[in-house]
Amino acid sequence: MQDWRTQPEGQFFEHKSAWDRSGASVRRRRATDIARDVAETLSAMANADGGELVIGIEDDGEVTGVDLPDDKLAVVMDAARSRCVPPVAYGSREVMDGGLLLLHFSVDWSPEVHDLTDGRTLLRRRDQNMPFSQADVAASRRRRPKASWRGSILPELPWPTPTRTSSSRSVSGCGRGRRRRGDPHLLWPPRAARQAPCSQSRVPAPLWA
Repeated sequence: MQDWRTQPEGQFFEHKSAWDRSGASVRRRRATDIARDVAETLSAMANADGGELVIGIEDDGEVTGVDLPDDKLAVVMDAARSRCVPPVAYGSREVMDGGLLLLHFSVDWSPEVHDLTDGRTLLRRRDQNMPFSQADVAASRRRRPKASWRGSILPELPWPTPTRTSSSRSVSGCGRGRRRRGDPHLLWPPRAARQAPCSQSRVPAPLWA
């Protein structure tokens, strides 16, 4: 867990808050907004070299957790399947930290280019999910070998120029924990890895830092 709190956001790691602090009082973010963040980040990482996303951590590393009813939580957990074309194969787990629920997602490099259902194609570049055309993402894959966020270090290779569309936004924002829940339909990582202690998580340095 200490790794997630102190790990800087970058090519292979992102964390998001489940709380909206933009108004006079702190409110829960809508499940659909959190689901959008999940779909955008996991598709962008799958189109690049993979990575990890944790929901329930603020920009400063404070753990504030996720507090959603079960039906809304299901919307978030399924986002990268229901909001991506083709659906992204990813792993997920629920982790309790001091009574607060965190949602951890992990995704590998994908041999397919994944679009969002709104037509956008995103690619992870440093700490941002950048908009590209599908053709540019596909072309970039032909110019560079398969990589993985789980320990592979590649030399820097050229990426296409981003298209002129709006990129995804990061939203920052406390909550109480919920019971652990698993999803047997997710393809990666295996059960043993999903149940490993959080302190075992190791994220390599960004390729394009």
